[in-house]
Amino acid sequence: INARKQSEDGLQQNNEMLLAIILSSPIAIVTLDFEGLVKSWNPAAEKVFGWTEAEVIGKPNPIVPMVKWPEFKAYFDKVLDGLALSRVEVRRERKDGQFIDLSVTTAPLHNARGEVSGMIGVLADITERKRAGEQRETVGMISQLFLTLDSLEEIYKALPGVLSVRFQFPFVAITVVDDTTQELVVVGSVGLPTSAPHRIPIDQSLSGTAVLSGQPIATSDVSQ
Repeated sequence: INARKQSEDGLQQNNEMLLAIILSSPIAIVTLDFEGLVKSWNPAAEKVFGWTEAEVIGKPNPIVPMVKWPEFKAYFDKVLDGLALSRVEVRRERKDGQFIDLSVTTAPLHNARGEVSGMIGVLADITERKRAGEQRETVGMISQLFLTLDSLEEIYKALPGVLSVRFQFPFVAITVVDDTTQELVVVGSVGLPTSAPHRIPIDQSLSGTAVLSGQPIATSDVSQ
């Protein structure tokens, strides 16, 4: 009986220590039970993802968008099989709908009988680091074009393909302003239909509005 009590006391002490670490961590830490329901959600997770602890406890992990659920399930099953995962890079979703890049380290949790009872995950937000890295890569690719191609016309033709592949855009068009006719002239493109006009009055398109205002414009309506 004494041995059992000592074991239970030791387990309680370890659990209390783990809880203190989770609550004080500046990095998001989340624990899930065997069914994938949230057991704990530290203050850093609230700050990173936007949901409060009260909103997520006992519910499925809210940061996993439907399209990413098979990926999450595959990783979760590996952890339940006893495998720890280190610094896996994934993309997840905040409460406000924004996607963020995470570096995730996970390990199985065990009950008093030594059985896997769930998972603990440490989730570091690496969105800014990834964005900076992507920007450096893009600048490097564009710089290489300028070094290897002989004319501006060749760059105009090659650059849309580079941007389309780099950012997975279905189409890219580069336009220049014809000051004489006040039109935007398409000088390079990828993915545009052959019927698309290659000369557009500058005051009749969203691209022209961006040129005239000097400000970038985002839209989901590609017809503009």
